[in-house]
Amino acid sequence: MGAGPLVSIGLPVYNGVDYLREAIESLLAQTFSDFELVISDNASSDGTEALCREFAARDPRIRYERLPENIGGVANHNRVAARATGRYFMWAASDDVWRPGYVQRCVELLERDPGVVVAFAVNTLIDETGHPVREVPKGPSLAVDDVVERFKRSTEIYRTIEPFYGLIRREALQRCAPMVRHPGFDRILFAELALLGKLEQICEPLYVRRIHAGQSVGTHPSLKSRYRWISPNRSRRFVYPHLEYAAHFAAATWRAAPSMKIRAACLWHLARWCNWHRGAIWQEFVSAE
Repeated sequence: MGAGPLVSIGLPVYNGVDYLREAIESLLAQTFSDFELVISDNASSDGTEALCREFAARDPRIRYERLPENIGGVANHNRVAARATGRYFMWAASDDVWRPGYVQRCVELLERDPGVVVAFAVNTLIDETGHPVREVPKGPSLAVDDVVERFKRSTEIYRTIEPFYGLIRREALQRCAPMVRHPGFDRILFAELALLGKLEQICEPLYVRRIHAGQSVGTHPSLKSRYRWISPNRSRRFVYPHLEYAAHFAAATWRAAPSMKIRAACLWHLARWCNWHRGAIWQEFVSAE
């Protein structure tokens, strides 16, 4: 992976000035210091640029790049991953906070166990003012040895996906398809990563997610409305997010399943998945929402 830092952190941002300073400061305060922070500014119109340039002038680990036009959030997430140089990579959100030992603990886990492709920690939620809301309960383990079972658990689309801001082996990430314009872009990616290795959670609340009114889940409550927000050029009529979930999961299986037997088992699971979600799939065909 070259002679650069061991870890690359990619921070895509658009008009994130409200919480960005706290997010960057928490990353720079990590006990593990061998990292680069790649910030890709999606043509922000607030004070994001000035704040990022201020930090970049003070810390040589920061690479700040401003895009001339907004390319969309998913594309900007793909962009920072493509700009990374480290052996390990993690995305960072412009409104979240990381405890000082977060990166250190994730690196230690990945260095200790080559079968783990993603290391992440227990999530804690805070509100707009930084006050604690609650700790996110641990979901089903994604670190089981059974590949098919890991894939099944990663396709549970109504369970919070916690590993997205974890530390990922960049070699594994490069084997996956770029994230797609779908409200479940994170879940689709991590279903593919689950076919390549284990996703292991550190049992400490080291990652702090901020819940605030500007987030897409609040402003676009339905899956179909979030799909149109992410892909504004798609026809309002031909939007089938559940069916496209199944198609993307199937494509990931074809690319990443380590054997024909595992591929067949995953595809059988997806056939059953479509049956379980048949009501939602039908509603997307008949609804004019």
